[in-house]
Amino acid sequence: MRFGLLVQHGRVAALPQGVLSAIIRMTKKCSSYISASPILQWPVHQTFYKTFCIGSEKPDIKTNIKELRAMGLDGIVLAFARESKFGSGEKPAVLTKEDPSLREWVSMNLETLDCLTNNDYIALRLTGAGQAAVAEMDHFSQQDPTSVHYKTSLERIGIFGDALHEIFTVASQKGVKVLIDAESSGHQPAIDHLALAAMATFNKNGKATIYNTYQMYGKVHQSCY
Repeated sequence: MRFGLLVQHGRVAALPQGVLSAIIRMTKKCSSYISASPILQWPVHQTFYKTFCIGSEKPDIKTNIKELRAMGLDGIVLAFARESKFGSGEKPAVLTKEDPSLREWVSMNLETLDCLTNNDYIALRLTGAGQAAVAEMDHFSQQDPTSVHYKTSLERIGIFGDALHEIFTVASQKGVKVLIDAESSGHQPAIDHLALAAMATFNKNGKATIYNTYQMYGKVHQSCY
């Protein structure tokens, strides 16, 4: 499932809670088998996929977007909804500019942008960029800005920032707005840093391209009230 659309039709939500919970558990447990079997894919595509995803290939995505615009909807939101696997017990690789997961994540978000036009939106979930990127965000989020190691942390997280810059540049050129998702408190300091740095570059002359998400229920944001 490569692209997600923030529109729901209620097909899945109408299922009884017990049935829905059972389907979710089965899908998580058997995801690798489902991906390899067209027969098992069919019920997933007819329920969850049609409800939460706009398509798996560009022609389908563009056709469905055209139908939404014909209904009078404007400002389509697309997201490459990949999740990185956590808790595998494996030590993640050190993040580099050529990190395969990072490069794939950037490439897929650029493909997502190719389906969007002026005044549309792309939502970014930064933890989808791979285990090395997530480990770097974790490391940065734990640093004290007054420590001697903070400068090194800035340089390391800057690799991720450079990758994001590629996405933000294309989005700005196309007039597409970027919505950066809020995530767990362990990642959020790094996400906020990356978002604010991008805002300083791309949000100028009274025009905003980058939008961050602030969890106002969190104690860290209590000074904003």
